[in-house]
Amino acid sequence: MKQLLYIQAKYAQGLGIPPNKASHLYMVFGLSNIAGRVVSGYIVNSQWTTPKRLYTTAALLGTLVTALLPQATKHVYLLVVNVAIGLIEGAITSSIFVLQLQTIVDTVPTNLQGQIFGVCNSVYFTVCAVGPPIAGLFAFHNLCSHSRLALGTFTNFRDDYHAVYNQNCRMSFI
Repeated sequence: MKQLLYIQAKYAQGLGIPPNKASHLYMVFGLSNIAGRVVSGYIVNSQWTTPKRLYTTAALLGTLVTALLPQATKHVYLLVVNVAIGLIEGAITSSIFVLQLQTIVDTVPTNLQGQIFGVCNSVYFTVCAVGPPIAGLFAFHNLCSHSRLALGTFTNFRDDYHAVYNQNCRMSFI
């Protein structure tokens, strides 16, 4: 879902939303991500659900929000989508860390738990750091050459969405 975040500002600008309002999408995402982590931590600590169920529910909601993204054609709707994506991303990240810690505590000897936790996070954050640029290069290649196929004509993406990238097929970092 983070890959959606990287194209939000360009998508918003393609819809005619001024750049300063489009940049607010990132701030809203960040604040709601923090809130999602806090709320999901509270939910897991209060024993309402398990981390696995929280992760599964958040991933399902993330899929639904992602599918609704092309319908967001106004600034207000984009803000709502970014709040939802931020909350969901926070819940997913928190539940991943809780599951990781539970697995380490249950399976690794006490004297090695800190080292294993560090190694796990090194792998996780390496993927987080390297993944978006690779996804961006893949999206750039596909959007410039086969935009309808890459974004999925069958998923009813708006033609405006394709037009933004067909007109601006050059690599730029947001």
